Amino acid sequence: MKGNDLVVGTHGRSIWIFGHLAVLRAMSPDTLARDLQLFTPGAATRFMKGEGVWGEKGMGENPPRGAVVHYFLKKKPEGETTLEVLDGKGTVLRKLTSKPDPPEWPEGDPDEGEEEKPYALPAEAGVNAAVWDLALEGAKPITKARIDSGNPKEGPLALPGTYTVRLSVAGLTTQAPLEVRPDPRSGLAAADLQEQMDFVLGLRDDLNRLSRTVEQVRSVRDQLRSRNVLLANAQGASELVKTGADLALKCDDLEGRLHNPTAQVSYDILAMKGGTRLYSKLCPLYNWALEGEGRPTQGMKEMAAEHRKELDGLVAEWRGLVAGEIAALNVRARELNLGFVLVDGDK
Repeated sequence: MKGNDLVVGTHGRSIWIFGHLAVLRAMSPDTLARDLQLFTPGAATRFMKGEGVWGEKGMGENPPRGAVVHYFLKKKPEGETTLEVLDGKGTVLRKLTSKPDPPEWPEGDPDEGEEEKPYALPAEAGVNAAVWDLALEGAKPITKARIDSGNPKEGPLALPGTYTVRLSVAGLTTQAPLEVRPDPRSGLAAADLQEQMDFVLGLRDDLNRLSRTVEQVRSVRDQLRSRNVLLANAQGASELVKTGADLALKCDDLEGRLHNPTAQVSYDILAMKGGTRLYSKLCPLYNWALEGEGRPTQGMKEMAAEHRKELDGLVAEWRGLVAGEIAALNVRARELNLGFVLVDGDK
């Protein structure tokens, strides 16, 4: 026995590890009679890894990276099953679901080929094993937008500490504590890890703000051009159509400064005139900041401040456009009893 695992060896030639015996020990007639049972998960270690796969692939199978959460379902649920990870304040840091969103490129990413399928929480009758990779939620990427490097969807690893896992299925909810331990090879103080986390989350907020602004700009521009088609022959609407066309061009220009909308593959970003835009500057900095352990460097802080200043200016420009010319366009449209442009609020 090693902890809660059963280890069997054959004189150095082979070894088998039967993990998570605690689940078997906890099973009972009472458990089998319940509709839902969440087993208290064992502690997970915040192992840091370098580039490449998680361990070398050989004849055996490596354990999952992160926390393994077991739960018993008396029958397969018809609706969605979710597993949420909460911090000590009750804030949801990560949510896993049995019905994840479909991949962004269902027919394969032109850059990478077939896109990796999103993780689906298991929800079958009997004992299920879910894996939380210890990562928090990442940033929301711009829909079908190219970046030169980096992955905004990747989230930082949770800090060592105690968390709560909350399982919801078929109207039932249960929860259990989960301990995340530090990498035993790390000698960093908690303050250093916290500073790294604060820096990464600030960059994640910037990326979310950038993505949200791009989606708003796209929505307004598409409305302007669609409405101009409908109003092309409307009496008294020629001035409105011209103003809408000019505003659509301003939206194009603003989006082109937030990211590289005309890039078909990532290489286009460096090959096209003007090169990398803000999205492809923030994404790699974000990923560099969450890799490894330690405080951000002075250079990283300076670059983050520079990118944030640029983002603040572009967001302010967009809000000024919404409050000024787009608002005036809507006033004129109302005067002519015509439809107007809707701008989604910040979410």
